Amino acid sequence: MNYIMSESDIQERKFYQKKIDDLWLCVLGNGHPEQGMKWKLEQMMEFTSTVRKVFWLVTSVAITGGLSAIALLLWKVALALNGQI
Repeated sequence: MNYIMSESDIQERKFYQKKIDDLWLCVLGNGHPEQGMKWKLEQMMEFTSTVRKVFWLVTSVAITGGLSAIALLLWKVALALNGQI
């Protein structure tokens, strides 16, 4: 079922969503919305930091694995050139 919202419905929904967001900030900040916002920002920064750490860990493992594969390939080529394979 497709429901097309009127402009007034959209504005009303935005209004109530803002009220709900403000209420949650008060709840998170124990009655102080600015503390709730601070806590929310700290959580977002912590998540971003964790994502960044995981990205660098995965990248370093991939680079190390790639370098190991290249080194193994070069070693095999060197053995082949020396007639040992």
